[in-house]
Amino acid sequence: MEAIIWVNFSSLCCPPMVDLLPSIYTRHHNLLTMVKKNSKINIFLSMLIFLVIGILIGSNLPAEIIQLENEAPQTFYSTTVKVPAIDQKGEGIIAVLKTEAWEGSGKTLTDIDKLFFWIDTQESIQTAKEVAAKITNKNIDNVDMVYSLEEGKTAIVGGPSAGAAITLATISVLEQKQLREDVMITGTIEDDGSIGSVGSVYEKAVAAKENGAKLFLVPKNSSIDISTRPIKTCEDKDGIEYCETIYDEKETDIGKEIDIMLLEVSNVNEAMDYMIIP
Repeated sequence: MEAIIWVNFSSLCCPPMVDLLPSIYTRHHNLLTMVKKNSKINIFLSMLIFLVIGILIGSNLPAEIIQLENEAPQTFYSTTVKVPAIDQKGEGIIAVLKTEAWEGSGKTLTDIDKLFFWIDTQESIQTAKEVAAKITNKNIDNVDMVYSLEEGKTAIVGGPSAGAAITLATISVLEQKQLREDVMITGTIEDDGSIGSVGSVYEKAVAAKENGAKLFLVPKNSSIDISTRPIKTCEDKDGIEYCETIYDEKETDIGKEIDIMLLEVSNVNEAMDYMIIP
């Protein structure tokens, strides 16, 4: 036989409900009054609750999603090339240009500060990129090219003379092939891939040799430096000195004068055979 036990909980722990009604009404009335007086506090508490909920939801997101949002673009390939240049004093220097290929949408990005004649250099970069794409037969619509100067003096006189070097650096990253460190080049780049003449070849050759170059590629008809020097002659006639200045042209074989091998190239395809490692 089962035993049934009845327990009067109200008699054990709680007073009769009738006795509680006045107290409940009073507390409810006070609570409503407090809510009205502290509406601003309630708004703040509500915002705080939503913030905490948002943090909790965000902390439980998959780690892969957050990582993808913060992940840097993937670099396909990068290379550096030493570019002979001229400073403000007309002296030859070496600038180190870093070229990178990133996953992207065909943009051209540059990080080259304190470079004079920047507009000319910008045009050379764009031409170099287009020529490199044609030569390599690569579709660069999904590739961002990044060009930046890593080393060298800040007072670099820029311009189109680095066009050939920029083109070869771009070909290097697109084909993922290395450039020779003991070969340097100077020259402009044209739309058809030809390499145009530049000035100050002698000064650039000196800088190239001082920075480890064994072979210096130059445009056609640039290996001979033609300089002029004034020659002054004076003659005394009846106590009056008459002077005449003539200018004498001097031809100098730059390679022999500096003791570095100079080689003239007419286009990028010729230069590739000497600068890009197969």
